[in-house]
Amino acid sequence: MGYSCTKAAADTLAFIEVSFRAPITPPTCVIRFGNADYFFERGREQSDWAITGTLQMVVNANREPCFDNAPDGKYCVPAGGVRIEPSGHITRFPRLPRKEKQRINRLVMEGCIPTNVRGHVSSL
Repeated sequence: MGYSCTKAAADTLAFIEVSFRAPITPPTCVIRFGNADYFFERGREQSDWAITGTLQMVVNANREPCFDNAPDGKYCVPAGGVRIEPSGHITRFPRLPRKEKQRINRLVMEGCIPTNVRGHVSSL
């Protein structure tokens, strides 16, 4: 069983996951912003076919941000809600740097988001 969303929304999520993929072997859906790793936890399907869910931050036993491949990086806490519109426009994506969000939204408006992202490991 799959997850229903528009291709534009899925392409935007894939672009984010590949652009910010944590340098972990083997490649996973872990993304890195600054000094912490995150992963996207899919929410329920939306009637408008948008993507929604929660960005989870990887933390250690002391609830401090850490990298996924750290020995004690086995916990997570919610970092905030995510929403990618059916058009591919990012409405909410916590921890994604503002300039990157603006750049990706500009690429979406120009129709320049790659539709076949190489090496993508889908979180959907």
